[in-house]
Amino acid sequence: MNTLKTIVASYFEGLVAGNFKTTADGQRLFYPWNVWGKGYVLPDAYTEQRIRKLLKIYYMVWLPLVIIVVSIASPFGFYYAFTLIPVGLLVYGVAVRALTHRLLSSGERLRLTESLTISASAYSRAILWFLFAVYTLFVVSGIAMILDSQVGLGLLIILFFGACGTMCGYMLRMRS
Repeated sequence: MNTLKTIVASYFEGLVAGNFKTTADGQRLFYPWNVWGKGYVLPDAYTEQRIRKLLKIYYMVWLPLVIIVVSIASPFGFYYAFTLIPVGLLVYGVAVRALTHRLLSSGERLRLTESLTISASAYSRAILWFLFAVYTLFVVSGIAMILDSQVGLGLLIILFFGACGTMCGYMLRMRS
């Protein structure tokens, strides 16, 4: 059981890690919208820990919620899960605004390769390989759905999990 807790904690730590970076002069920055938004200067370690905790809680609630909705509300669960996206983004946006409204914004951008490299360093190789295998299985299931005449859903699954697998493969390469 302890191993499972460690794996789960490592997974969420890897998700969160890609939203933070250290500049050349040692400043810690937080990017709430990752590569799609501006960064904020973190004044101290306490602020960073509070934000990390919020992000982990957010991911620990929303990811299982989406999985549960998809699983329980079949055959349209996938579409119900899509309706959760705006709600999840709204909740996240309000929480992030509350945490960043007093922080100074940074002009330094976060590049995708930086974010993935930082995340890769937070994951173990075993977890990255496990995730890569899971994403590959989802892509294969998407292909099977297309062959079963569920073209729209199959394509969405292939695109989403194909992108996840590609990023995971990049992180594995960075860990080599």
